[in-house]
Amino acid sequence: MIVYFHLGAHKTASSLIQHRLKRLRGRVGPHRFAFAENAVAGRSIWGKWCKRAKSSASERQKAIDAFRRDFARLTQTPVDALVISSEGFLGGIPRFCGAGAYPFAKVAMANLASLLETLDVEIDLRPVFYIRRTSRFYESCLSQHLSMGRAKTPEDAFAAIREDKVSWQPVVAAIEAVCGHEIPVRRFETIAEAGPAGFVENFLATLGLGPATMLEREIALGRTAERLPASVRKLGPVAHFLRPNVGLSPRGAEMVERLHPLVSRDEWHAIVRPFIRRHFSAIKDPGATFAMPKDQVARLDTVYESDLIAFASRLCLAYPPPPATPPTFR
Repeated sequence: MIVYFHLGAHKTASSLIQHRLKRLRGRVGPHRFAFAENAVAGRSIWGKWCKRAKSSASERQKAIDAFRRDFARLTQTPVDALVISSEGFLGGIPRFCGAGAYPFAKVAMANLASLLETLDVEIDLRPVFYIRRTSRFYESCLSQHLSMGRAKTPEDAFAAIREDKVSWQPVVAAIEAVCGHEIPVRRFETIAEAGPAGFVENFLATLGLGPATMLEREIALGRTAERLPASVRKLGPVAHFLRPNVGLSPRGAEMVERLHPLVSRDEWHAIVRPFIRRHFSAIKDPGATFAMPKDQVARLDTVYESDLIAFASRLCLAYPPPPATPPTFR
C-alpha cells in the first residue's frame, strides 16, 4: 500500500494543497486515492501520541487501535494510494523558544514507523516536505502566532531564534531515516511563478499522481467553469474557491497588538480572529507584517542557502506513478 505523507512545513501553502485535495474527491486522472488531513493525522489520538517521547503501554495501545481504525476506514474502498497532508504532524507552529522548527520530528517519525509496523499490509511510505526561506518562514510564523492571540513582541521573538538551530536539514534527515530513501523537497517560493493552480499541480506531479482532467482541475483549483455544461455549472462546489490560510497584513498586526490586552481568550477566537482574518489578511493588504532585522535576515539566508545546496538532489525528485486500480462497472 502506497502512503504519501505531506508533512508541511507550516506557512508553505499547506492549507491551499489540502483544500484542493478535498475538491478532487479522491480522484485525479487515472488514479484513485483516499485523503486524510490534520484532523486525522495531526490532532487524532495517534497523531498526538506520535509527538510524545514517553508514554505508557496503555497509551501506546490506544494509539495503535486508533491508527488501525483510521487506516481501515480510509482504505475500505479500493484505492491506489493513501494521501495524508498534515503540517501539524511533526509539531505545532514553531514557537520562538530557541529550539529548531520541529524539535520532535525524529520522535514523531519513529513513532509513526512503529504504528505502520502494526498494520497487516506492507507500506510504501512516500513523504514530501516543503521548505521556505528561513527568515520569511519565521516572520510568517510570528504573524500566525499573533493572529491566534499568542502575545509576543517581534523583538523578543526574533531575539530567541538560534541560528544554529534553524536549518531544514535535521528535519528532512529525521523523515528520511524512517522511509529509508531520499524524499522530494519542494520550495514554497515557486508559488510566485506557478500561481496557486500550478503550485498544486506541481504537488500532484511530485506524488506521481495526475495530471488532473479538465473537470477535476475546475473543481479542485477554483477556475471559472464557463466551459462546462449549464447543468454542471449550477452545482455549488464546482467553481467555489477556498481561500488559503494567509497571514496578517501590517494593519492587521497593529490591530492584534492593540486588541489583545482587551479581550478574553474565548472572545478572541470567536470574534476578533475571524474578523481580522477576513478583513486584514495579507491578500487584501500585502506587505511585510514584521520586518526582521536586516543583519539577522542575512545570517538566516546563509543557512537557507546551505540547505538548498544540501538538498540539490531532492529538489527535482518525484515519485513514480502508482499502478492504477482497474475501473469497476456496475
